[in-house]
Amino acid sequence: MRQALRSSFTAFAIKQRRASLVLGARLSVLKTDAALSKMEPGEFDTIARQEMETTMRRMEADVATSHPVVPLSSEVS
Repeated sequence: MRQALRSSFTAFAIKQRRASLVLGARLSVLKTDAALSKMEPGEFDTIARQEMETTMRRMEADVATSHPVVPLSSEVS
């Protein structure tokens, strides 16, 4: 059981890392595009922060729905 759980969490971590690298590359390109379009210096950061907050809320809701963590005591009763 431990090995199966370790394998599952490792696969999850690898996918998260890859997604993070893709996001970083895309943000770098978009930040360059924003500078070329004469966007105000802090405007890109503000928009990116707002979008990240929205995305984080959606991801947290998905995790809570798809992978609920239930205390052992409530499973037993």
